Amino acid sequence: QQQQQQQRFRSASSSSTSEDQQIQELIFEVVEKSQGNGNSKQQALRKILQWTIDERVANVVWKEENSHELMFALLDAFITNINTEEDENLRDLAIAVTTTLLQKQPHRIPPEFHSPLLLKLLSTYCDQTAESVSHCLDILVDIMDPHLCVEELTLGLNSEDGFGPIYVSTLQKTFCKFDNQTLNQLLPEFLPGLFKIFNGTSPLARKSVVICLVELYQRLGSDLTPHLSQLNPSQIRLVQIYI
Repeated sequence: QQQQQQQRFRSASSSSTSEDQQIQELIFEVVEKSQGNGNSKQQALRKILQWTIDERVANVVWKEENSHELMFALLDAFITNINTEEDENLRDLAIAVTTTLLQKQPHRIPPEFHSPLLLKLLSTYCDQTAESVSHCLDILVDIMDPHLCVEELTLGLNSEDGFGPIYVSTLQKTFCKFDNQTLNQLLPEFLPGLFKIFNGTSPLARKSVVICLVELYQRLGSDLTPHLSQLNPSQIRLVQIYI
């Protein structure tokens, strides 16, 4: 009887080892495909999506030792230079997989990948992806460290690439994560970037800043007023119209 028990243990151990090896081989294949051409990247994304939707499979595949490789594979699939319909399909699939991952398996994402995901999503925002990216950002901002989120967005606001309402609206989504005292302390960090966009040429971007400043005033009241002295009279009047 003891020999039978030992045999069953060895058999179970061998089966587990074999399964782990198969999983590692599959993950390696996905990572390889994620670095290939558009078609290979799509195959990799569909496999990651399959592993994300099924909870039983996710428990096996999305282990801590595998999550970094899978996240790198997902990030590699994002492309910003859209030249063909295949590029558009790949971009849309990457956004869809990210949304599903955030909805169904947010705890599988190592925190150090929150910032890269945020930046990838922001870089894919355009008229065609506005709705899907905004929805995905809503979920990501909800689980991400709000201080880190503000830090990343502030860098974007102050860069040439940050001249867009998506940076402002995403920053605005973080406000509910802070109490009034903390939000007030963060003003010197991100207001210069907002004012820089306010002085820009894009009407849509300027409007997003106005909406953002109005929400800040509704939260902080007179604590915001001294900071508004950096605006010109017409900008102040524009903000006051909505207060």
